[in-house]
Amino acid sequence: MNGIFTKGIGRLTGHLNLGYIATGVEGEKGTTTWGGALEIPLARKIILVNEIFAESRSTIIWQGLAGVYFPVNETLAVDIGLGKEIKKHSSGVRLTFGLTQAF
Repeated sequence: MNGIFTKGIGRLTGHLNLGYIATGVEGEKGTTTWGGALEIPLARKIILVNEIFAESRSTIIWQGLAGVYFPVNETLAVDIGLGKEIKKHSSGVRLTFGLTQAF
């Protein structure tokens, strides 16, 4: 379950997220998630996105993401980005790719 608060200010759009992911296993603790993102259009069909978010199970893991998304139409978008854990000795960057269908 996830809740998102979105507010636009001029060309900039901000998002705050709060969620919980259940494991489905009785007695096993789920994961709490939270984060924030900013979007700004670079062109009519190219939107830059920067996001910072965290997950909490037994420890808190902070992560960052920068990427772009491309609205295909009113309900479909494609995105691509680079993400990384935010900690002192973190190594590696991951490539993300997504497809979003709104309804």
